[in-house]
Amino acid sequence: MIKAQIDGKSLGNPGQAYWIALFDRKIGESNRYYGEADNLTNNEAEYNGLILALEKVPENCELEIETDSKLLVGQMVQNWRINYQHLYELNQRANDLIRSKRIKLNLKWIPREKNISDLVLNRHLQKVGILETKCPLCDGKGYFRQGEWLRDFKRFLFKKERHIASSEDYKDLEGIFVKIFGRQPKR
Repeated sequence: MIKAQIDGKSLGNPGQAYWIALFDRKIGESNRYYGEADNLTNNEAEYNGLILALEKVPENCELEIETDSKLLVGQMVQNWRINYQHLYELNQRANDLIRSKRIKLNLKWIPREKNISDLVLNRHLQKVGILETKCPLCDGKGYFRQGEWLRDFKRFLFKKERHIASSEDYKDLEGIFVKIFGRQPKR
């Protein structure tokens, strides 16, 4: 079974949109693929992340995809009504890919804090100068955030969640951990 996480975001909603399909192994040349387009909504970007993942996997495969988009899961899995033509067309395109490639798809919702692809997409957008570089652990006033994000970040470094990210992503996050806590994370 191939596992993936997807994410999409629009800067402006609608605005310049970006999406990612992050796999647990190399699919073709990479374990991550990005896309972008002008004048899309967040929901369109999320659908495009799904379509990108479906396009990259081989035919006749089992695919488990995690996303933080409740709307995407609801419309694809739970037969939620689709009120907008542009989302209906993206839904049809995704379903056509599933049928034509004979993909056995398990699409699951996860909380945003568990979606590593969101972190990887943001890091990519920072590297190419689209998003401002800032520490995801800070509140913008120089203080560390408290609560779930920090807890989940530590959990990502210590536990099984790190399997989905590449070693490059892990090293970047490990570096942040060392700067914050002054030591290497325990393995």
